[in-house]
Amino acid sequence: MKTSHVLGSITAAIWVFFVWKGYSSLKYLDGQHVPGYPSSGQVNFYFHFPIVVLLIVLIALAASRYRMLKIPAVLLYTLSLLAVLPYLLGYTGGV
Repeated sequence: MKTSHVLGSITAAIWVFFVWKGYSSLKYLDGQHVPGYPSSGQVNFYFHFPIVVLLIVLIALAASRYRMLKIPAVLLYTLSLLAVLPYLLGYTGGV
């Protein structure tokens, strides 16, 4: 397996974890039946955003098989991997 595929797979695994964790957290909040929770902003941040990033990583992973698209794909992996830290700061409330 090539290094770029390993980087893409690791990045995809991280964002799969965020999708799973966001879904389970939102499901738990919904089960509490508290009015207003989960809000649309919470759903967007904890579930929709990680899904979009994951789809971008998976498309880049599939496109990296082509020589012409390898450099943009690696750039997308790297950017999405670097986005993990700012995402975690918001995920934990910035603390």
